[in-house]
Amino acid sequence: MRRGIFIIGIILLFLATGCTLEDALPDQGELCEGALYVVTPSRAECRRDDAGECVEVPHLSVAFERGRCPKGYLCDAVGRFCFPACAAGEVMCDGRCIDPVRDDDYCGASGSCLEGSAGQRCAGEQFCVNGVCVGSDCDTGYHLVDGVCVEDTAAACGRGAVDCTRLPGWREGDCVKGLCVAAVCQDRYCLNGGACVAGMNAPMTCGVGGGVCVDCTKNTDGMTACNAGSCWLNPCEAGVCYQGNGGCVNTNEACGSGCLDCREANHASAGHCMAGGNCFATACAEDHHFEGGVPGKCVPDTDDCCGGGCEDCSGSSIGPFCVKGACGCPVGQMLCGSSCVDPLTSDTNCGARGSCSSSTSSNSNYRGASCTGGRFCASGVCVCPEGEMLCGSSCIDPLTSDTNCGARGTCSSSTSSSSNYRGAGCTGGRFCADGVCVCSEGQVLCGSSCIDPLVNNANCGARGTCTGSGSTNNAGQNCGTAGTCVSGICTCPGEQVFCNGNCINPLTSNANCGATGNCSGSGSGNSQGTNCTTGNRICVNGTCECPGGQIVCGGSCINPSTSTSYCGASGDCTGAGAGNSQGMSCVSGQQCTGGACVCRMSGAGCSGGVNDTCSSILHCGRCGNACEPEQACINGVCVTP
Repeated sequence: MRRGIFIIGIILLFLATGCTLEDALPDQGELCEGALYVVTPSRAECRRDDAGECVEVPHLSVAFERGRCPKGYLCDAVGRFCFPACAAGEVMCDGRCIDPVRDDDYCGASGSCLEGSAGQRCAGEQFCVNGVCVGSDCDTGYHLVDGVCVEDTAAACGRGAVDCTRLPGWREGDCVKGLCVAAVCQDRYCLNGGACVAGMNAPMTCGVGGGVCVDCTKNTDGMTACNAGSCWLNPCEAGVCYQGNGGCVNTNEACGSGCLDCREANHASAGHCMAGGNCFATACAEDHHFEGGVPGKCVPDTDDCCGGGCEDCSGSSIGPFCVKGACGCPVGQMLCGSSCVDPLTSDTNCGARGSCSSSTSSNSNYRGASCTGGRFCASGVCVCPEGEMLCGSSCIDPLTSDTNCGARGTCSSSTSSSSNYRGAGCTGGRFCADGVCVCSEGQVLCGSSCIDPLVNNANCGARGTCTGSGSTNNAGQNCGTAGTCVSGICTCPGEQVFCNGNCINPLTSNANCGATGNCSGSGSGNSQGTNCTTGNRICVNGTCECPGGQIVCGGSCINPSTSTSYCGASGDCTGAGAGNSQGMSCVSGQQCTGGACVCRMSGAGCSGGVNDTCSSILHCGRCGNACEPEQACINGVCVTP
């Protein structure tokens, strides 16, 4: 009754001053002490009534009873504004509730999440950890441990390597994409979106036995309280926690209509319940500090407001990030120049130490090495990837490097037998395979170059070591200028045959008359032909024949009209049968003329001034050849009448 009279009075006050009440009052929520407030589209504004008059508010939509925020809103620290209520630890940013400890778009946001309190947007590969944007080189499902990406487990999950098994109420579950996701909760907890929450008397997450939580506050039948894990008719006035058999009472452990634990609610690590059901923080959780530097409300540390002193880390000499309430670098990192680096994994400051200011590697303030040539930083040392080694200033794979094929040790010696051999340079078309310079499949190394023995004119048909002429190692054939290597065989144009390094016409070649196939003499159809040059023959249509007017006598072509050995021969010059005469053998001093042996009429210059040896009885046939007294010299021959 008293409430109705009060509301009527407020309505009259608004009517008297020109204000309007457009909507009915909603259910009561958190208190906004000592104030009358109105709700606009973005917030509910508490208006002090010290002046005793009503002031028009732009976009006024609802006016509420003095001193109370509507359901779903929370009163701010100074009791002037009613903000939409988010879960404990969350902040309303751009119309949605976010976790400022993990949200990459509003990392470190606090309060009204406006301007300086909106946190920062983590850029590129950065992500939000404990309200600070940090970087990682690990894929989803892995986290960094001493500079090495390790697969997530329930005991070490996500970017912060959170131990899921130690979370309140956790019984069973797993790490999924870097987040702890509970599957089964302990008896006094319930499952709320993959998290275990205390469900005994929490109206928004009510439930026990490890089952799924229920939000009792959404019930329209008045069952908005939680008693022993079940929705219960709320017997308490607004701002008071219903604690089941404990009745309607606020305690530090269960405060206000939401029954919040003030010892940990809203990022506190200690606190107590104020009159009206609001938690008052007396100590803040890690990575948080008191807003405004005074107890009451905890807000996340940010890089521009770090720790209780709200230090701006952007100009700090020890690091640009807020880490555990102090300016510095994330755990495991150090400040080098203006950036935080991990000296165990940084490719630009590998192995850095101290103040990271000296270029001398032995100095205690060494700024570290720059890992170049394909090296990367592992445990503070520039190393090559597994399977590779450093040759000169670059990492190479000794099994595949064409410049340092087969290198080993320190890769410094040019001696192939040395344990520090720098390897071979694969030239001439070769490449490195398993540490050995080889030619491509189907090719052969001839001299210093890889050739295809099926088409190479200089080493056609080569194999093995490309030396000799054996069946295993063969240098192949040189196809010459006219020949072409086809499928490892020297071939010639038209009807020509490749013989002895040249293309020849087997119909006319005197050296290989009648040659066939590959002219090797090996196997049928590969005849080398006949050498017509013996016996003065010529090759005619693939057969050795004598030139015109000549016949074969004694294995050679002779002219029977002029041959002194077969003068006047005929036919096949065998002496067998008519017409096959072997002719005559002209004696010394005779010559064959017209197929007959005749005296050679020439100036012999014999003694006595005799030049005619054809009739001289003193020089018959030759100088000094005297005939017997009874003989006569006829045609250079001593003849007895």
